[in-house]
Amino acid sequence: MKNSNYLIKYYFKYQLYKEKLVSETADNYYKEKDIVIIYDRGIVDYKAYIGEDEYFKLLCKYNLVESNIFDSFDLVIFLETAAKSSGYILSNNNARSENSSEAIELDNKLFDVWKVHKNFYKIKSNDDFSIKQNEIIKIVSKFFGKE
Repeated sequence: MKNSNYLIKYYFKYQLYKEKLVSETADNYYKEKDIVIIYDRGIVDYKAYIGEDEYFKLLCKYNLVESNIFDSFDLVIFLETAAKSSGYILSNNNARSENSSEAIELDNKLFDVWKVHKNFYKIKSNDDFSIKQNEIIKIVSKFFGKE
């Protein structure tokens, strides 16, 4: 997200809308079923992108409390950037705009933002993505008591 803080504020609003829409859909249409909602990004990510001051201004603007946001996530699995191993390639992912060192810096900021979550798990970078996938399966299985 190499954009001005101005644009990031719109991304924040859009992320907030998406999370609310998905949550309301789950609550209203799938009450009788167990469902899992997976997000690639969360509102709290924006703290890493725009800094604490701007982030908390946005929370105030939308009448949000950070602890409530964290509580809305039952489980957080943090996948360390591929830039910390040799698997980071810009050409295979159009969404990547950071070079390797920028990706590592952002990854460290995102880690610091999320590590306080009560059910936080970090999966270290590995050249073999299947190893990460297996770790995710173990964590999710354990969380749901299926291990």
